[in-house]
Amino acid sequence: MTIISIITPSYNQKDLLQRCIASVRDQVSEDLIIFHHIQDGGSTDGTSEWLADNERFLTVDGGYHFSYKSEDDDSMYDALNRGIEYILISCPNNHIDSSAVAWLNCDEQYLPGTLIKVANQMKAHPCSDFFYGNTLHVDLNGKLLTYRKNPPLRKIYVEAAHLYIQSASLFFRRSVFSDGTRFNTSMKSISDCILMIDLLKKGKRGVRINEYYSVFTMTGSNLSIEDVGLQEIADWRDQAHLITRLLRPLINGLRFIEKFLLGSYSERFPLNYSIYINDTFKRKYFSSASGSWKFTWGNNNKK
Repeated sequence: MTIISIITPSYNQKDLLQRCIASVRDQVSEDLIIFHHIQDGGSTDGTSEWLADNERFLTVDGGYHFSYKSEDDDSMYDALNRGIEYILISCPNNHIDSSAVAWLNCDEQYLPGTLIKVANQMKAHPCSDFFYGNTLHVDLNGKLLTYRKNPPLRKIYVEAAHLYIQSASLFFRRSVFSDGTRFNTSMKSISDCILMIDLLKKGKRGVRINEYYSVFTMTGSNLSIEDVGLQEIADWRDQAHLITRLLRPLINGLRFIEKFLLGSYSERFPLNYSIYINDTFKRKYFSSASGSWKFTWGNNNKK
């Protein structure tokens, strides 16, 4: 039996949060126990009231366990740290070797069968510390915008550019956080990047899975494309080691070549997927005839 704990930081995104919850709740299987904790930052859009009204209806006996807290926090990463503490204290640890922890933001969803696939990967790679798959980017209506296939996660690539794997498709063994790993709350957008660099420096091992695990909804106001996110990425690049800065074009070129050799710039269409749109009780199926691998961090995404 595998236990997977999911943390969702929330603030004034009730409609998206409902879709996010639905995409986790329907992952239940006989070999999987899911603990889903919502760490809400004191939303004023009715989120807190909705959580309170629905808490007892969302739990699925034996499979999906739902919890939430609604309290002021300093940032998304502060909310995640609070959620991690809650998970470590409240969720069973007697299966620590077969337990995973992940976070899924309100504007993200899991694709069908993702969590059981992660559980199977954990069994197949018992010495690995984290696992990451690919991600689809869609608009608010579910239309495919971008497919994101990741090359292997390498420290030098991240130091030269940014964290290019998507957190919605990233899963950790519980032991990673039991050892005291937490997010740097001084950052607003790139603390996951800092966390992954720290783990790689400690020798933590990851497994790349060439499957789509999640969907990221491009709302036009995602934190990663706000000015604070763009500025933090620019500062991150400026603070890199001198040799890394000088060799940045070469390092990025090697990453692009590796992505090309792994087929990350191509996809077979039609690409089929299902996500929650308006009806949070039923997934809507899509079959996309086209899509792009390109993703721009700038304000052009706010159209």
